[in-house]
Amino acid sequence: MPHTPGPWVTDTDDGLTQVSVHAPWGENVRPGDSATFGDYRGAMICAAQFLHSGVPTKEQAVANAQLIAAAPDMYEALKELRGVVRGMYALSIINAAIAKAEGKEGAA
Repeated sequence: MPHTPGPWVTDTDDGLTQVSVHAPWGENVRPGDSATFGDYRGAMICAAQFLHSGVPTKEQAVANAQLIAAAPDMYEALKELRGVVRGMYALSIINAAIAKAEGKEGAA
């Protein structure tokens, strides 16, 4: 199954203990599409939790959510780079990251 189309955005839950990642409702993501769950903000991708004990900190949870929200853009950029990168080491890193994103990590 393909991933939920980007863009993905982050949203802090009004001082609660999570930072959400959503795909805003729009042309690429519509309420009622298969495999979508969401609210007024859009389709829920995930939530990065932070605890009042400080492990992880709120700043770490926000950074984690921002990294997750960038995933569709980074995936598309890597697919584009794969066609122009010539160094074997760089190409192997790109291919490994794409395979991981496609759920094919460790596949030959």
